[in-house]
Amino acid sequence: MIGKCSLFARLKGFIFVRICAVDNLEGMIQGVEGMRRRVIVFLFAILFALTGATAIADTNTSSKIDKKKQELKEINQEIKNTEKQLEEVKEQQSDVAARLKEIEKQLKQKEQELSQLEEELQYTQGELERTRKELEKAIKEAEKQEKLMADRIRAIYMNGSSSYLELLLEAKSINEFLDRMVMVQQLIAFDVEVLDQMKQYRDQVDQKRAELEELESSLQQKKEAVAKQKAEIEQKKKEQSQLLQKLKEEQERYERDLDELEKTSKELEKTIQELLKKLEEERKKKNQSSQKYTGGILTWPVPGFYRITSYFGYRTHPVYGTKRMHTGIDIGSNPGQSIYGQNFVAGADGTVIFAGWYGGYGNCVIIEHGGGITTLYAHGSKILVSAGQQVKRGQPVMKVGSTGVSTGPHAHFEVRKDGVPVNPLPYLGR
Repeated sequence: MIGKCSLFARLKGFIFVRICAVDNLEGMIQGVEGMRRRVIVFLFAILFALTGATAIADTNTSSKIDKKKQELKEINQEIKNTEKQLEEVKEQQSDVAARLKEIEKQLKQKEQELSQLEEELQYTQGELERTRKELEKAIKEAEKQEKLMADRIRAIYMNGSSSYLELLLEAKSINEFLDRMVMVQQLIAFDVEVLDQMKQYRDQVDQKRAELEELESSLQQKKEAVAKQKAEIEQKKKEQSQLLQKLKEEQERYERDLDELEKTSKELEKTIQELLKKLEEERKKKNQSSQKYTGGILTWPVPGFYRITSYFGYRTHPVYGTKRMHTGIDIGSNPGQSIYGQNFVAGADGTVIFAGWYGGYGNCVIIEHGGGITTLYAHGSKILVSAGQQVKRGQPVMKVGSTGVSTGPHAHFEVRKDGVPVNPLPYLGR
């Protein structure tokens, strides 16, 4: 903004230059006519100086607006990039959460397997213990039989008989021989039976013990394998949990960055609005616009499309989800007919004071109609006019679109009185 001292200094310089030019001209002009012309030239010099100073002020303000617009564009691009990164982080979080869920399922399955193997191992160990007891019992029985046999053999030895044959040959009669023959047969059969039982016991016990020991070894190996798998899954769970925590921290950081960027974007929008208001005041001062708004009805912004999807006033923002002031009206598509690409027209004759990207408004056009009335047209897909251009009532200034902060194609229209948004409906006609 050019200060008063600076403005007067430039004005003084302009006047000095013009007076010098007048002095040179005065030497060539004679008489009263020359004096009159000198006065006229002097007045034009002052007027030119004032106009030039105002033009400089306009140029500086426009330059500031352009600079802030560029900053706003860059901030909005950063917002888009941050939102994209935030979405990617959220998708990664979703993937990791899904993997964690699957890992939890695998862990539960391995725990069930381990529990089942533990039960089988305990059962097998119980069988082994019972088999050992059976083996001990069989061994004791065998030892008992061996002792009986030993006692019998010792008795035979003490009686002088060293063998079954001698026992038979010592018979004194045929009847005694036959009796002894029967007895020997019974003894031999008993001995064979005892030996067979002992061998059978030992074989069965040894076989069962070998089978159970093999089963115990197999179950132990399975248990170790499952425990190893469980440990690996738990390690994966730990890694995924750490990754999920890292992603949550990234999400929080991106959300903080996004809040800061949105705050900066709002501040820039506010600054641009203030500069636009200042530029409008400066233009009014130099009387560039001769239109006089008399309070007549503005033409409908999008001919043929009259469905209002959001009215002027407080509402829950469709993107941010917070309660905010909606400073205009939104006009949407007709049933079966999209509003996208339709003509967004000037509400009345006026001068375009802004045409370009305007933060959350996206592609935006602002028209001054005189009498403190301006209209704003936002979210366009294509701008058809430029700043400083004179437009007529009903002239297309933009194509309807969905740029900036928008959930879909629609026409956002505002009416402002002395820079303050007012309800557009009382100003509109069809």
